[in-house]
Amino acid sequence: MGQYWFKQSEGSPAEGPFTGAEIKRRAALGELTQHSLVSTDNSKWTRASEVRGLFPAHGAVHNADGVAERHEESAATTNTSDWFFLLKRFVEPLYKARGWIICYEILLLLSVPVLVLSVWGIFVVWVPVWCAQVLSSGAQHLRRGYETNNADDLRIALKKLGTFFTIMGILAVVSLFVVILGAVSYFFLVRPTR
Repeated sequence: MGQYWFKQSEGSPAEGPFTGAEIKRRAALGELTQHSLVSTDNSKWTRASEVRGLFPAHGAVHNADGVAERHEESAATTNTSDWFFLLKRFVEPLYKARGWIICYEILLLLSVPVLVLSVWGIFVVWVPVWCAQVLSSGAQHLRRGYETNNADDLRIALKKLGTFFTIMGILAVVSLFVVILGAVSYFFLVRPTR
């Protein structure tokens, strides 16, 4: 094996050059998955799963003599690295949009003074503060998890985003209820009769 480069996906930067032994070691550690792209000239890319000898047969590893031996941890490592690669690919759009997540967090915090000035705002002013905190924490976990390949941080980031959208969904339902209640009140109680 000569020199190799690899990258996690089409748009990601290439890493390398690496020797054949180093690229195999990275594959064994899960840094390079079967879905990664590999090149010998840093221009023509091939799926890592198509590079013969880069990964052991599913559930097999090669001993010092090059003879395949059965080894159950190998399959688990491959499945774990493939799982993390897929998770990271799903999270990548959120990672790239984290600037907008932080922007929305700032807008929520800027709405607090306006809410305090209204009668209802005194009772609900904590909601945008809470939402901003949830978004801030989620963006921090998203950045840290994506950049350090930490699945727990990515899971926490997705959980925080789930909490944020739950809060926003409840607020939307409550707001719709208040609007309907206001419209019904106007038509039946306040509307002047002719």
